[in-house]
Amino acid sequence: MAVLAAGPDCCPEPAVLAVTAAPAIPPAGSAARAGCRPAVRRGGTGGTGGTGLWVDGGHGGDGGAAGLFSVGGTGGNGGAGGDHGGTGGAGGHATTLFGSGGAGGHGGSGDLDGGNGGTGGSAGLFGNGGNGGNGGPGCPATAAPAGLAGGRPSRRWRGRWHRRSWRHQRREGRRRRTRRAPLWRRRRRRQRG
Repeated sequence: MAVLAAGPDCCPEPAVLAVTAAPAIPPAGSAARAGCRPAVRRGGTGGTGGTGLWVDGGHGGDGGAAGLFSVGGTGGNGGAGGDHGGTGGAGGHATTLFGSGGAGGHGGSGDLDGGNGGTGGSAGLFGNGGNGGNGGPGCPATAAPAGLAGGRPSRRWRGRWHRRSWRHQRREGRRRRTRRAPLWRRRRRRQRG
């Protein structure tokens, strides 16, 4: 604002503008600007676990705690591992009455076992609990093998000539074995004398 400065002899002098500094505006998320408004921000998301090259993947970080009416942060996902996947981080817990828990992170994939999913964050009295994370997938190599190469050809879809040629190929390396009586018959003969 403009202020008229007076000289020592009370003689009118040219007006001098004295510019007063404007008050600093507080940042948007500060309590000074919000007044008494409660914090409604969401909790931070947990970090992802590191990838394990040979053994285990790293565990995901836990989500941040919830504000007054907000939701807890999501837990970080577990890292992929050489043997076992990392466990997903837990969801952020509600620290107040109306807060909701955050979702748990997903487990990381592993060559042998997938990581466990993280637990969901607990809720306040009126809030909702967080969902648990999904377990990580294991390696498909642990499943049953499809079939061994070089096995006996199928009789159903191949004709008799295919079967005959297969028998001809196997005839050279096959050793003829005499049929032996079953064990129960041999024991009966032994008892009879």
